[in-house]
Amino acid sequence: MGKPSGFGTFKSINTMSSAARNIDQLSSSDRLQNSTGKLQGNAHLQKKVLLSEEPVEIVREHFFSPEIIRFLERTTLGTEETLYRNEAIQERVTQIEDPVIAILSVHGEMAAMVVIERRRVINNGFECKAYYFRYLASDVTFRNRRYVGKYGRKLMQLIVEAEKDKAVFYSYVESKNFRSINFQKKIGFEERSKIRALGFSRFRPTLHKGVRFAKPEDRDAIVEQVKHHHSDYALLHFSHLLKDDNYLILEENGEIVAGLQIHEAAWVVERIPDKLGSLALKVLPYVPFLRKLINPKHFQFLTFEGSFYRRDQPDQIIHLIESALAIKGLHSAIFWLDSEVALYKELQNYQLGLLNYFVRSTEADCLLISKNISSEERDKIYSGPIYLSTFDFI
Repeated sequence: MGKPSGFGTFKSINTMSSAARNIDQLSSSDRLQNSTGKLQGNAHLQKKVLLSEEPVEIVREHFFSPEIIRFLERTTLGTEETLYRNEAIQERVTQIEDPVIAILSVHGEMAAMVVIERRRVINNGFECKAYYFRYLASDVTFRNRRYVGKYGRKLMQLIVEAEKDKAVFYSYVESKNFRSINFQKKIGFEERSKIRALGFSRFRPTLHKGVRFAKPEDRDAIVEQVKHHHSDYALLHFSHLLKDDNYLILEENGEIVAGLQIHEAAWVVERIPDKLGSLALKVLPYVPFLRKLINPKHFQFLTFEGSFYRRDQPDQIIHLIESALAIKGLHSAIFWLDSEVALYKELQNYQLGLLNYFVRSTEADCLLISKNISSEERDKIYSGPIYLSTFDFI
């Protein structure tokens, strides 16, 4: 592969990269040191000034310094109707395999930031580079507001323009976050897919027979199953599949018939839509049995990706979700899915639980821009549903 101008090399796709294998062998403290560059003697050499126009500077980094982590930790995500803060930013950034951090500073102060995870994706058999915009964060004072609007677009344009190979750039934005959607559309991003959330909750989750965690010898079979199940999807990748030994499978008569990857998340929920949502935020933390499902001050839940199941048996996924909650000692889960996939429609035929009432109206857009892509390749990128790694949402 070629080398993108100003943005370093790009890893090839495989079931589990050497970087991921190495990271799995590190302790949590070592992971944080690695991500902040403390284990990298040449970390300072990676910094690159992309633009300098007094009083604005745009700099590219590849390591999460303590200052960058603090900036992300104080960022509130969502829209005016739904606001939350991610409690695990420090842990999350250690799991981003190939990050690029572009920082916009005004008058020497960090004002906005784009965090990108680079990966390779498969689109109906066509493979290319991809840049996923994981965080688009800003901390705008009144005097810096006009600079962030103008140079924020310039920052993202620089990232797109720097790529010389075939590539897609994409992000997920809540559908009611009109400001962010319009911001990206001005750069050339297009709406690709609608994404919807489903909540799942159980006060007493059941561990079902035949459910177990995958073993190393199961990995090849799982990857083949996931590939087959998502053969007509776009943006398929394995960046966060089979990580942390958290892939759960269902066996019947010694045969693996279903599976899904578990990701654990924790949020501080600051706002929920409508008046009932506002009331819920005040009441839920003090009602013991409801607090099990959603405690706004420390909302712990599971989310999933890389699922497969027998086409006529979506209840296998229900069994896996319930078992995952039972094993992890939790009561709530959230699925994010392309609204066109069969599983999204099939799951709604089941009793999903109280949590679904709070999240079922959540909708996001996948915004995408392609570069150096032929019309035939573009058709493959834009046809069929998209694969969602729910790690991207937490």
